Amino acid sequence: MSRRDYRRDSRRNRDDDLPEEVKFYKHLTSFVIVNGVFMVVTRGKWLPVAFFWGIGLLFHYVKAFGIGRDGFLSKEWEEERKEAHRSRRRRRPEPEEDYEELELPPLQKQKKPDWDERDLV
Repeated sequence: MSRRDYRRDSRRNRDDDLPEEVKFYKHLTSFVIVNGVFMVVTRGKWLPVAFFWGIGLLFHYVKAFGIGRDGFLSKEWEEERKEAHRSRRRRRPEPEEDYEELELPPLQKQKKPDWDERDLV
């Protein structure tokens, strides 16, 4: 795999390209799974973890969807999000630069130390 292909693949796999709504749903899924396991394993002592993580999840929801009836899940909002995502993708062209191979000098033999290992304590 060439460097160009590697950069293109790694760029495709970044979470930066995902809309905030998708990141929220991933966060919600991990919240449900992890707290479900904590509930079974700790038998009720998981509530502080769920409470504070839930506060963080609430802030993530507000960041992703906003507050108010006219904003969340309206047709205008949906079209706006789709267009914003499309425009973000259009603004990032693939790099066209060619990378030259890095040339390194050949390895040289290292000088032997002036001391003997038996002299060390």
